[in-house]
Amino acid sequence: MPARGTLHKFLILSDQRDEKAFICLPLASKHRTGAAD
Repeated sequence: MPARGTLHKFLILSDQRDEKAFICLPLASKHRTGAAD
């Protein structure tokens, strides 16, 4: 389990580092789709 815990922490750090990419890109796609509809 320690290895999994380390991986989990690494993923959390990656999510925080790329937070804007994960949040803004889907929102941008949703807004584009909404505008098209």
